[in-house]
Amino acid sequence: MYFIKFSSIVTPKVICIFVLFILFSCEDPPQDNRKAFQAVLNHFQDPKDSLKLKAAYYLIDNINNHYYHEIIPRRKWEKILDYSDSLIEVEEENYIPKMNEIFNSQGKFTFKKELDDQTISSEDLIINIDLAFKVWNKPWNKHVDFEAFCEFILPYRTKNEPIDISLRSKYLENLSNKLNDSLKFSDILNIVNSFSTYPDHNLITLIPADLSIEDIKKGRMTTCIGESNMVNFKARAIGIPTATDFTIWPNSSGNHYWSVIPYDKDSILYADKDFFFGSPGSYKLRNKIAKIYRYMYSTQEQTSELRIQEKENKTFLQNPNLMDVTSQYIETTDINMDLYNYEGKNFTNAYLCIFNNKKWNPIAFSKVINNKITFNNVGRECIFLIAYLEDNKFIPASNPFSIDKSGEISKYIADESHKRQIHLTRKTKLIKKVIGFGNTLRGAIFQLSKTSDFKNPINIYEISSEDTIVKPREIDLNLDEKYRYARVINDNDVPMHLAEMQLYLKDNKKIKGYIIADEDTPSKNILDDDFLSYATIENHNNNQSWIGLDFGKEHFVDKLLLAPRSDVNYVKPGDTYELLYWDNKWISLGKKIASSYYLDFDEVPDNALLWLSNLSEGVEEELFIYKDNRQHFWNLTDI
Repeated sequence: MYFIKFSSIVTPKVICIFVLFILFSCEDPPQDNRKAFQAVLNHFQDPKDSLKLKAAYYLIDNINNHYYHEIIPRRKWEKILDYSDSLIEVEEENYIPKMNEIFNSQGKFTFKKELDDQTISSEDLIINIDLAFKVWNKPWNKHVDFEAFCEFILPYRTKNEPIDISLRSKYLENLSNKLNDSLKFSDILNIVNSFSTYPDHNLITLIPADLSIEDIKKGRMTTCIGESNMVNFKARAIGIPTATDFTIWPNSSGNHYWSVIPYDKDSILYADKDFFFGSPGSYKLRNKIAKIYRYMYSTQEQTSELRIQEKENKTFLQNPNLMDVTSQYIETTDINMDLYNYEGKNFTNAYLCIFNNKKWNPIAFSKVINNKITFNNVGRECIFLIAYLEDNKFIPASNPFSIDKSGEISKYIADESHKRQIHLTRKTKLIKKVIGFGNTLRGAIFQLSKTSDFKNPINIYEISSEDTIVKPREIDLNLDEKYRYARVINDNDVPMHLAEMQLYLKDNKKIKGYIIADEDTPSKNILDDDFLSYATIENHNNNQSWIGLDFGKEHFVDKLLLAPRSDVNYVKPGDTYELLYWDNKWISLGKKIASSYYLDFDEVPDNALLWLSNLSEGVEEELFIYKDNRQHFWNLTDI
């Protein structure tokens, strides 16, 4: 730390007395930037700039934890950005596979860490401060005090994106026409949401570094991190306070970053509308949450001691700029628990872990006191494990446990004396979105015809208006005649989402053909044997919509296989699965190749925490327990 923190009540006169002491105390910064920081402080010595001087100290005092990564070689990265832009321009259907292919063809990239306290110029800091003050104390941010201004409007970066201060001026000029003194909060939300312009299929992770705003614009590709950085940069340029919050999904895979509009450091006004519904503090969630953190510009002193102890352990929790904001979003529970005692070991910290990406991952840490630990403000309806960390390996410190909707804790200890047979159909929970995809096929009729106009078709299968299909369905046919054409037709108002439509001969051989449809550019996805790809069949002008196959010649059709759009997390025939249970480590209950859309396992301990792993394919896998003769997953939501 190069600079001494000061209270918000310190006057500019007192600050000036400390300037020389501060600049040469502690570990001296690099010579060039010591002069740059001094130039910034000198620039704001006029008494009328007293708040700007305090803002300058704020930025400089907290600068040493901030950085970005330079992508090397830049020339090859530019080529990838250009390629992305060209694919998006022609609306390439296989955008992500093609982007991965071009990225892998460019060879190895390296990432040079560039520290802000060694690279930022005095000119950039001065311009940034002036521009930030230009948009403060406006009708749309009159609630923002100086402390919140310093955190949510003043900073020149949100996270670790490369910075370009000139963009702040450019966005202020280009976006200021969106603002006026009569704006309501709903208008502010519409403005911020308009900054998020990249569709889901452009969200792609190629490198482990935040992209610059200019790179995002040039390649028209990003991640949710880049999306949030861009939204925040534009919003702050016109004086809308924003920050980036993130979570690691519990009992799932991946994470999510989003832009938030804080009221102050202790409360929020608005968060990502795609994931949070209702009111801050009691949001309904699209995904259950265990912890939410916010990237702050300032160092968070309340956790500095623990973070010093944590510096030897390589987890995201080392970041000194993270602030726990979970309770600003949802109802939470404080966990107080006794821990395992390992003889000869003296652990000072322990970690609260969730199951993510097929392993236990830390999301919080706290001090161990007399073999007990407390974790505050923890999300509910999730499964947890507390663990010690030694030599970068996690050692169980508790039994796994869950927190229910009311905050009650339940522990899961495998009962080896009581075992049973269990019937499994999925490796993750069945979410409402997948159910919704299946429901789009309600009323669909599958037909065969001898002619392409389907003048006299026969109906071979109809999905009732009460039926919900969430996995492939096979229908045996007993037909006396040959047919050349097949289709699925529906006159519902909503588009159909169909992953596969396959027809088979008696020897179980798939009938080949090509796609026909009632539109100009039919999707080939229903014939690609990829159950994750799908076709969306729109209803054109309130007429019946359909998509089908031309076999090229007539066949005796013996079987229909239909598959709705899905996450393909059901038990899939032909794939190999392993069932495991937790007893201070994962213990296998055996491997099986699925012959249908379910698996049965014997001799499974009661009250065991279970994990069905697909060894053949897939990423998403979730823990569950088995009770009432069915699987119970966590992270089920109301949305």
